[in-house]
Amino acid sequence: MNRIKIFMSVVTLVLAVSACSNTPTAEKKSEPAPLPDQRVALPKPVALPAMDIPADNPMTPEKAGLGKQLFFDKRLSKTGNMSCETCHLPEKGWADGNALSMRFDGSMNTRHTPTLYNVGYYKQWYWDGRAATLEAQILAAWRGQMGGDPEAVAKALNEIPAYKQ
Repeated sequence: MNRIKIFMSVVTLVLAVSACSNTPTAEKKSEPAPLPDQRVALPKPVALPAMDIPADNPMTPEKAGLGKQLFFDKRLSKTGNMSCETCHLPEKGWADGNALSMRFDGSMNTRHTPTLYNVGYYKQWYWDGRAATLEAQILAAWRGQMGGDPEAVAKALNEIPAYKQ
């Protein structure tokens, strides 16, 4: 009972003080309550280390541009229906989001498509590390996943003026 009386007294006092104010209620500007300090200590940015780039295959802007073009080109597959991007979708974290990935011939792999994030920093490729270099992994995936025939594709792409250039 005492708590109720104290509560009612406080409410009455608040109402009385607000009613005695000279400023009409409609003109009062209420200011939002200050927010608590939300600052967070941010970690210092750390740069990624330099990638190990093979001396016999240096990276250049031209090669990077060609690689991007080839990554999305379905002419590299045996059936002409598949590119690297078929399984490594940008909107799905450069993977495909499926439990198992599919090969060019419709057969299923025993694993799913891995992401390509930071792949240039890997020291082992494939799920079990059986590829010694990124180039070896790409060649094996091109042949196995896409049915790629490097000699036939090189010949076909050499007939396309933009690729030949």
